[in-house]
Order: sequence, then structure tokens, then C-alpha cells
Amino acid sequence: MALQLHNCSRCERVFIGISGKLCPECVKKQDAALEKVRDYLYDHPGATVQEVIDETGIDEKKILELVKIGYICFENSLLKCSRCGITIERGSHCSSCQRELLHGLHHATASLNNNEQSRAKIFAYNQLQNKTTSK
Repeated sequence: MALQLHNCSRCERVFIGISGKLCPECVKKQDAALEKVRDYLYDHPGATVQEVIDETGIDEKKILELVKIGYICFENSLLKCSRCGITIERGSHCSSCQRELLHGLHHATASLNNNEQSRAKIFAYNQLQNKTTSK
């Protein structure tokens, strides 16, 4: 894997890495916030997002980002499925929408594969026709 230039999605700094959306500095900050939130939730299971914000000093945006990534979850989540709008614990889609999206992806992939096979057959047929007509 080659190193590539990336822009950090949080601070916009340019960094060199294999992959990732965050620069090393922002990753350190995110890890520190995650550790602080996890420690608080370990000691206070069932805490609300607001309680975590008040007690840890981590802002809501960063906490919700950790929830979306799937690093933490709350019983009374503020997250909503970006497709159907129901409340979810983590990520961006509910399990039902994930299944539907995955099914659609598999269907689209199968359709592309069929198109590729059809194109390959047509190409082979044309090549064969060109050989027989050029003789």
C-alpha cells in the first residue's frame, strides 16, 4: 500500500497516510475523548448524552460522531436513521434499511456482472466475425 496525501476531515490539515479521514493529531484527540467518554459510561451506565457532555466536557458533536462511528452507544440515543428516520443506537442506518441497501447493492452488482458477461460475449462474437470476414 502506498502512502497518499489526505486532507483531515476535522481540521483540514494535509497529512500523509495509507488511509483515514483524520490526521494523526485529530486521531489522538478523538482517542482521548473516546477514553474519557467510555470511562464515564463505565462508571455511569445508562447516562444520557447530556449527562456525558456535562460531566466530561466533551461537546455534543464529538460525542455523536463517536456514536455514528460505532465506538459508543446510548440507550436513549439521539441518532436517527438517515434513510427512514427511526431512532438508532449507532451508525447511520437502522438494521432494516441496512438490509435493504445491501440487497439493492447485491442486485446492482449482479446486474453489472451480467452486463459485463454480455459485453464479453458480444466482443468475442465480433472478434470471431472480423476474423472470418477478413479471410
